[in-house]
Amino acid sequence: VDVLGAGDRIVATADRAVLAQNAPEAFARRGPWRLFKIVQISTPEITDGAEALEDPFVIVASSSFTASVSSVSSVVELLSEATACRDRGDIAGARKALDQALQLAPDWEAAYYESGKFWLASDDMERARDGFQRATELMPTFSAAFSNLGATLGELDQPEAAVEAFARALEHDPESFTILNNIGVVNRELGRLDESER
Repeated sequence: VDVLGAGDRIVATADRAVLAQNAPEAFARRGPWRLFKIVQISTPEITDGAEALEDPFVIVASSSFTASVSSVSSVVELLSEATACRDRGDIAGARKALDQALQLAPDWEAAYYESGKFWLASDDMERARDGFQRATELMPTFSAAFSNLGATLGELDQPEAAVEAFARALEHDPESFTILNNIGVVNRELGRLDESER
């Protein structure tokens, strides 16, 4: 939504059960989902033998999406491969897939976010910080990237910067209890007990 112009629209369809399973934050209208309106539609009559969605609806955002990413499906596959490799302990495979994704999509925040998660899991906090930072630069409403950036900055003993990152995360996901908890923890460590309590 950061790249959308005034008056533009995103229109998408999805199966309610699938979205509820994979992105429950959509129905809670958390993060960028608060900019979307979910509209229930009736199942269209299917005449060509195709299967209809069981519970279809339309998702409409306030602007249209234009992607600068070439070969999006390849990049998504690489990011999925990196996650699978990381989960099974194949660190070399995960890094190779991430490097390829970053080469294919050097301006896509998701690639940097996944890179940050990789380096965080590898206990390389500087590289993790750089990945999350770049993701937030490319997508200024990316709450999860700001949240992970805050956690990484905390690990790097930069509590003031961590609080600032968490505050940015909270701007775009004000109902997140994990972000609020992290803000409370860091403020407690800084001795700001009233702010921590709040």
